[in-house]
Amino acid sequence: MNVSAERTANELFIQVSQGNIEVLKSASLEADLAGQLGRLINPRHDLYEKLLLGTFTIEKEWYDWNIGFILPHLNIDHVIPILRSQKNALRRSEGIAWGLGESGCDDPDIVDFLFRVCEECQDYDAWWCAAEALDKLNAGDSVDIKKRTLTKPEWQDLEYCLANLAQRPAVIGVLRQATVANTTEVILPACRKALDATDKHVVRNAVWLLERLRVDDPEIINALLVLYEQEADASTTLAPRIIEALGQIAAPSTRTHLEHALLVAAYYRTRAYAAKGLGRIGDARSGEVLQKALDSERDERVLPAITDALYRLRHPEKRKVQDVNRRMRWPENGMIVDESNKWYGNPEIYDKFSWAEDPLSLSLDIASSYIPAGSKMVADIGTGTGRLALHLASSCKELIEIMAIDGNQAMHDFLVQTVRQSPNYSKVKPLLGDISSLPIDDRSLDAVLSSWAFPSKMWDSATCLRQVEEVRRVLKPNGVLVTVGWDEQYRDQLSELWYRFVPEPDFRRESIEEWRRRRRAKTRSPRNCYLTFVKRGIKVPLMWPSAEEAAEVLGYLFGYSAGEWVLQQRICEFSIHVGITVDTWTDLSRSIEQLEADLVQVSS
Repeated sequence: MNVSAERTANELFIQVSQGNIEVLKSASLEADLAGQLGRLINPRHDLYEKLLLGTFTIEKEWYDWNIGFILPHLNIDHVIPILRSQKNALRRSEGIAWGLGESGCDDPDIVDFLFRVCEECQDYDAWWCAAEALDKLNAGDSVDIKKRTLTKPEWQDLEYCLANLAQRPAVIGVLRQATVANTTEVILPACRKALDATDKHVVRNAVWLLERLRVDDPEIINALLVLYEQEADASTTLAPRIIEALGQIAAPSTRTHLEHALLVAAYYRTRAYAAKGLGRIGDARSGEVLQKALDSERDERVLPAITDALYRLRHPEKRKVQDVNRRMRWPENGMIVDESNKWYGNPEIYDKFSWAEDPLSLSLDIASSYIPAGSKMVADIGTGTGRLALHLASSCKELIEIMAIDGNQAMHDFLVQTVRQSPNYSKVKPLLGDISSLPIDDRSLDAVLSSWAFPSKMWDSATCLRQVEEVRRVLKPNGVLVTVGWDEQYRDQLSELWYRFVPEPDFRRESIEEWRRRRRAKTRSPRNCYLTFVKRGIKVPLMWPSAEEAAEVLGYLFGYSAGEWVLQQRICEFSIHVGITVDTWTDLSRSIEQLEADLVQVSS
């Protein structure tokens, strides 16, 4: 033990025990000194509340963070009652939030306190540290929590966020709005420029963004390496952050830098991320360095990263997964970012998803069986890349024309090419048009069908009304509307995927069962359009030949976290519980009356 450091810890403890807690605000405690002081304070439970409340009453300077450094060394059982009784006073402390994460204790009161800090989002530093702490305690993904809890409208403006990159909420605002297109065209150029900024906060946050976006861009990697060479290796500098970014990007050109950091970096987090990066790169030449680090490493926060990296390099199955992970480069956010139609962004990916869904077409066969006998003209509305329309062309020989209607130009163009390439689909007529304004004459169709697309906005009564009216307008008096979609019990595995990876507009802490109950409560009637279920609980698979193909599609649809999860879990099949509705022209008239009454009730 360092004798001078011990003397300093004893001197600080004497002053703290005499009531002079402000002695902790003048300078930052080094890790060893904080640990020694924390162990001296540990048995003095009578000091805990005063020290913790000091984060509320004393100017921050270094006090707040020093308490955070000390807190993991205290008796957490005596900290918890203080969190319960003084939560309003302590919720703005970033040091306490950080220290609770370092404590490793996932007591429900600690998790609840940290979630409340995130949900209230009153102090952005405390909010950031609380989300990181929840991640450390395996109570949630830190970035996901930040995305879901960030408040105030300015953080929904990408231009504003990029112009205010010195502020921590700005990086989350950027991430929430990141798409495949704007990441390349707008965000990466802004981050590259920010690396040369004089404001260290701007530089730090730009590096953090690059870490999360994981884009292997040679110019950006070179800029990060130059920046790394300029920094000293300490936890208060940019160096650890840069290594973390390089570890996530996992560009082969950074292998030797990561190997060097793994062996010599003083900060444990730098070594851990260097090991993770080497595992992600997957170059067998790093095996010797990783083994050397494994033999010498003593920090339990680094050892898991080293052993995981060695498995990624040496185990055949792990290597296969890693190769796919590195090749995919999934976007930060998937195309399914909410309950809108924004996931209509990539017809190739959408088509792969569509054909993986119920590959034997059992639900589509059931749906087509409800087309009235003698029908000649039908429409598939919200057709996407045409799965249902093409199925009807193959299976319903009596049909003369199948109008395949979609409002997305890319989907429409994709289907046009598909139809042109096969004479079997000559009956299919792709049309560009919105469900709320169908490009079809009045009373001209024998049936309207829709697979997973009607109504386009299930939770918007006005949209539901317009679209039911449109379907009734184009149907013959003896025509029917047939829809295929969820059975609206939300008990299948695809629903669980949605629960896990699609953020709600307003953040909620809820279990999967609570989420299901809430969705069922929102669904006042079938499809929220007062349609009529004729079949429910039809179980069909969402199935791919391999986990790699499943991860490719789901990573693009639901985002990076989903793709990585599917790949790690080696899942290639999910269950879907399907419901089919069938309604006549008269049924739709009654639905319209109900929807009109609902809108009147809402407006009154």
